[in-house]
Amino acid sequence: MPSGDQNLFVLLRSPGNLEMRGEPLAGSLPGPEYVRLKVSYCALCGSDLSFYRGRPGAEYPRTLGHEYFGTIVQVGANVAALNVGDLVAVDPNYRCGECFYCQAGFSNLCESNEINLFTRRGLSRFVEIHHAYLHKIPLLRPAYLGALIEPLSCALHAIELESVQESDSILVVGGGGQGSLLSLGLSLLFPALQVDLYDIHRIRAQKIARACPTVRNLPEAPSDPKYSLVFETSGQSLGFQHAVSGARKGGRIVVISRYRNQPPAVFPEEFPCKECTVTFSHLNGNGQPFLRAASLLSQSWEERFDQLFTIRPLEDTISVFAQWDQSPFCKTIVAIDPDGQARNT
Repeated sequence: MPSGDQNLFVLLRSPGNLEMRGEPLAGSLPGPEYVRLKVSYCALCGSDLSFYRGRPGAEYPRTLGHEYFGTIVQVGANVAALNVGDLVAVDPNYRCGECFYCQAGFSNLCESNEINLFTRRGLSRFVEIHHAYLHKIPLLRPAYLGALIEPLSCALHAIELESVQESDSILVVGGGGQGSLLSLGLSLLFPALQVDLYDIHRIRAQKIARACPTVRNLPEAPSDPKYSLVFETSGQSLGFQHAVSGARKGGRIVVISRYRNQPPAVFPEEFPCKECTVTFSHLNGNGQPFLRAASLLSQSWEERFDQLFTIRPLEDTISVFAQWDQSPFCKTIVAIDPDGQARNT
């Protein structure tokens, strides 16, 4: 690709201070093991929001967006398995394959996981990234589904951690990005299993119940300790309290949330008497859920699921973050390919 082509990307200069920035692309890649992607879509995540609002210890300025996919437009000399024109999705979790955790099957805990072998994140028209992060994917319909592979893989990892049974009584707390995808995954994998969902954002919860017939929208916060399995996805310390309240004796709680910029999540004094197990789900496990998520989206998507998501152009990103809490949708996906069309705006 010739130098001088313009890139456009979103830069978070400091908490709450986003700007669109353009700069010319370099003609060469950062190294022979890198490729350049033209990004198609990038989904937004609660971790992006935490950086926007000011995550303690985070460095600024920084770019945002890790749930993305695109087409390879340039390939480094040492990249043998990928070619120009390949459609690839990004698993942002680097796995060295050599440390104790990778060897033990916990590559989501890789000692090198935080290494940044990329030039910027997915809210960008072009990204240079090490090939180890990339997986070839088929052309999905609708096209934006490629941006849901990574977050869905995290939901599938949480589901697999607790070996969901048809006999389980399940509660999902939170109907945002992870809550909606976890509800979707449960409805596709366990179509005979009813799932109760609670979210303070009533419109989002209602959308999930309409999209997933096996999901029942709870009108009030759970107080009856009747659930054998509770997934806590709200990102709010109050959501953890709802999860604890809903779990029955001997139940299981899976926490996907990160309680950043929140009061500490605490266990009630009487909670140990329930003898529940609490499991914290981190990223997408050993990476295999990433492949399963791509397959599930490819084979099982239905048009009714579209109502959970809104598509906005890259140029709207600043307003999307400013209006995050007011959005009636469970998740926002940013269309970055200039030919992409906005939907549900």
